[in-house]
Amino acid sequence: MEQQKANSAIVHVGYDAKEGSLMAKYNVEGNAMYEALCKEVDAPFRRVGSYVLAFSEKEKEHLEMLYKKEVLNNGVPEMEIIDAAEIQRREPHVSKEAVAAFVCRYGRNNRSMGICNQTCRKCNGKWS
Repeated sequence: MEQQKANSAIVHVGYDAKEGSLMAKYNVEGNAMYEALCKEVDAPFRRVGSYVLAFSEKEKEHLEMLYKKEVLNNGVPEMEIIDAAEIQRREPHVSKEAVAAFVCRYGRNNRSMGICNQTCRKCNGKWS
C-alpha cells in the first residue's frame, strides 16, 4: 500500500494509470462515487474538469497515444482531444503556444479536503 503525504485536491479519473491496472480500475470506479459520497456527508463537490496541454506535435502524438491506449481501455468517461482553436475558444487565457489538449470533463474537484472535514465531523472524529 502507498500513502500520499499531501492532499492535492484532485479526484483522479484514471487516464494516466497503467492500462488494465487496479489503479486504473479503482480511479474510474472511485471517481464515479464522489457525487454520492459528498452528498451523503454534506460536502461541496463540483466537477470542474482538467486539461493536459501539448505544446508540440510530439506532445500531441503522446496525448493521442494516451487516449487510444489507456483512456479507451481503462473506461474513463467524457474525454476528448481538442485542437488549438478549440482550446482558445473554451479557455482564452491558456497559452497561445498550446497545439492540442486532452480534456477530461469528468475529473478534478477543487474542494476535496472538505470531504475529509465533513466526514470527520459526521463521525465525531472517531473512525471505525
